[in-house]
Amino acid sequence: MTAPSGSTSIDRGPSRTETGGGEPEPRGGTRRAWTAIGLIVLGAIGLVAAFFLVTHDNTGAPVASSPATDQSAAVAPVAPATGPVTVSLSEFKVGMPATIAAGQVTLNIRNDGKVAHELLVFKSPLAVSQYPKVNGAIDEEGPGITKDSDGDNLDPGTTQTRTVDLSVPGTYVFVCNLPGHFAAGMYATVVVK
Repeated sequence: MTAPSGSTSIDRGPSRTETGGGEPEPRGGTRRAWTAIGLIVLGAIGLVAAFFLVTHDNTGAPVASSPATDQSAAVAPVAPATGPVTVSLSEFKVGMPATIAAGQVTLNIRNDGKVAHELLVFKSPLAVSQYPKVNGAIDEEGPGITKDSDGDNLDPGTTQTRTVDLSVPGTYVFVCNLPGHFAAGMYATVVVK
């Protein structure tokens, strides 16, 4: 811009129309500084959240970071359940101890679900995925498995008490074999010691 003769021109930098309009950038770049600080804070929050997710399970309890290497620090194995064993049936789970003491075992079976369930007990050296099946259910008379117990169906909210001979140590499968229940994962693998 040329000043008329006799007047003084002060250069104030580019005008708004020369830079494309909008607010002029404040001196010192404070907008950029606040943007950078905001991004750093968001990144820190993300790192804290990621650390929490990696080090805690879905209940909020801390997760073990590695197995114990010192044998003296190792946790003793859980003792087998003795006496009456409570079995809870629900959609689509069999809740019970993972280890039971060998012998005549009294099962207190409770249907905590909203549909009918049953409880069968099988013994086999086979993995559950290798059990003989018919239409998605265990073939109860199939090869390689022995059915040790079969009771009446339990309506929702009902209970049943049954004594089962588990005197032979090994792996047993406790399962609801009603249509679709086994296929939905309604079984528990139990070690009898």
